[in-house]
Amino acid sequence: MRESGVTDKTRYSYFEQIAVSKPIKEISKTDPDIVPKIVKKIKNNTIQKAESIRKIGAIYKNKEARKRAFGDNEVLEDVYIDLKAKAPMTDSTIMKNTDDLLKRVQTLTRAEREAIKTNNRDKSRIEYLTKELISLCSEMDIKIHIPKKIRVDSSKQ
Repeated sequence: MRESGVTDKTRYSYFEQIAVSKPIKEISKTDPDIVPKIVKKIKNNTIQKAESIRKIGAIYKNKEARKRAFGDNEVLEDVYIDLKAKAPMTDSTIMKNTDDLLKRVQTLTRAEREAIKTNNRDKSRIEYLTKELISLCSEMDIKIHIPKKIRVDSSKQ
């Protein structure tokens, strides 16, 4: 706070949110100016609540919202509300979990894959997850190639 020239003690929680935010740490890897941009918004009162800093990750993923929040310098909460209106699943738990699962599956080591392969309980869970995802894709008219071995019997749905 001191380094940023913010002396208002009521703003401490804003800086605490910046410090603990994983999305902001990730964004900093590609945009090292993100923290100064956030601090600028804190200084000019375009972030109305400290908890709103948690929404920066979702805002940053959307080019238009990012431009509005950090380029046009609009109130962060307003940008987030508009983003949610256009894309209701923005920042949803299921989509975050989907992203996390996808990253994790892509980085499974050979040993981890073998461990799953040899454990019937784990294999069964992966198979169940796959069937549920196939069913969801079918429901949403998402065209995917499904090997005959794992096709979901539509008569059982």
